[in-house]
Amino acid sequence: MVGPGVNTDCQIVSAFAPNVARWNITGLSRLEYNRGVGALANRANVSVDTVHNLAVWGSMGKVEVLDTSNCTIEGNPAREVIGDDEWLSKIFAKVGLKPQIPVPKP
Repeated sequence: MVGPGVNTDCQIVSAFAPNVARWNITGLSRLEYNRGVGALANRANVSVDTVHNLAVWGSMGKVEVLDTSNCTIEGNPAREVIGDDEWLSKIFAKVGLKPQIPVPKP
């Protein structure tokens, strides 16, 4: 599922579709994902289609974490490509949480 209220939608499906295994119900916070991929690509000065495996954890609009643990940029670990843990933890981490914050420039 995707879109505003995705967590609620997933909860409804899990409650009213008992034949669907709970581990098969997932929600996608695409806005936060797109903002995160865009910020990483911008910082690395590459195209967004070279950023892969960024994960978004948490509740849409409340507590979200943009997880770069398995993220790659042009096939290399994102943390190595970005090379700035402070930027990743203090600035990038807020990109998905606050849509009013502009995507940071390199």
